[in-house]
Amino acid sequence: MKNLRSVRAFTMVELLVAIVVFALGLVAAYSLLRTATSLSDRSRDEIIGGNLLRERLELVKNLRDSNWMALRSWDSLRKGVSVTTDDASFCPNPEFCRLIPGAYVVENDFLDPESPIRIHRLSEVPDKEAVIAEFRSSSPKFRLCLDSKGRYVHDCSLDARKTPYFAWVTVGEVKAEESPGWGETSLSGALSVSAHFASLSSGYRETSMNTVITDWKR
Repeated sequence: MKNLRSVRAFTMVELLVAIVVFALGLVAAYSLLRTATSLSDRSRDEIIGGNLLRERLELVKNLRDSNWMALRSWDSLRKGVSVTTDDASFCPNPEFCRLIPGAYVVENDFLDPESPIRIHRLSEVPDKEAVIAEFRSSSPKFRLCLDSKGRYVHDCSLDARKTPYFAWVTVGEVKAEESPGWGETSLSGALSVSAHFASLSSGYRETSMNTVITDWKR
């Protein structure tokens, strides 16, 4: 009787050890699966973000080149561009509206062949807090939505589906040092352009791509 009880006790200990080992294996497998999913999401965001960043830089370059072909000022925002703004002081006269330092939403207007580039000037440069506020907003400005044709657009009305992605462009002056100790000066006929992409799909991540556009035909 005594030996039988010892065997039963030993069997229970073995069962508990097996359960613990099995649980540890499940935790390790779940952790591995979660890591793989996170890496997959990051790779997806990088591919989508990279394409959107390049598209926005190309749109700004296309704007410069179109102006040159039409014999307009290289930084003009007149014909061929649909311009809206949050800043009442921006572009008071559409005939002389120009791309100046600040933050913008830049995208293709697929439905308007007369104005294929759509630009919206933001009142301030977005940061992490602004992105989170945009995510919660019922009328977002620089959040991206997926339309019925699978295109990422900033028009989140109608049947467009909201995504955890955000995109905007910042324009700034190009600075050059005059000489040591004399400070910097702004270069005329040149603007620095940075395209930004932020994702809230798994935490906050932001990437950017930069270039300089110039009045290269001058």
